[in-house]
Parts: sequence; structure tokens; C-alpha cells
Amino acid sequence: MKALALYPTMYQKHRRLRKKQEQDKAYNDRSDIALPPLKTGKQVRFYRDDEWEPVRVVQVSNTPRSYILKTPYGDVYRRNRVHLHNDKSAPAQQPAVTAKPTSIELKVAKMQTIHLKPLQ
Repeated sequence: MKALALYPTMYQKHRRLRKKQEQDKAYNDRSDIALPPLKTGKQVRFYRDDEWEPVRVVQVSNTPRSYILKTPYGDVYRRNRVHLHNDKSAPAQQPAVTAKPTSIELKVAKMQTIHLKPLQ
């Protein structure tokens, strides 16, 4: 009978597990930062292709702390608030979202920068 008393009961194991979980939560919550929510139309930046790209918040997503974003080229993304930073270089008025330039428009622009006449 004494051998059985040495083993912890299921209740004791559960209590130890709960205490450990509470302690882990307390340590984790020390570094949590409550980020303010973003408003529709706000200019922000998100990391894509090794650089911070400017985007505009189009709407708040159904999932918690997520936003639907639109790039100046018309691409649409959904990102969590953690992955968005305020755009400090944003002008007071939001720029209009334009369509992606076509390959022909890019070639013409390149020719104009090197002072050549575009072919007609």
C-alpha cells in the first residue's frame, strides 16, 4: 500500500500542469504589446519581397486583428496587425490607387529616361 502513495494522483498531475501553464502565460504576457486598431483608408507598410511596401487599408477583415490591404498597383492582401507598421512618410492626403503599368508603358518610360524616341 505504501508504494501506491508514492505515485502522484491524477489530481496532483493536473494541478501541476495548470500551475505550469499559468506561469508560462504570465511570462509570455510580459512582452505582449496591444497594438491600436487601424482605420479604413490609412496608409501603412508591410514586408514583401525583402522590402517594406506601402499599402492602404481597404477594410477590416472578419478574422481578429486582420486587415484587407491594397497596393498602389492594385494587388490585394490580407495581413494581421502584427505585420503592419505605420507609414511615417505618408502624405496627409492618401494617393489614388493606380493600375499596374503594362509592359509597353514600361518600355516607353525606359526609352524616355535614356532620351530615345519611342517607336511608332
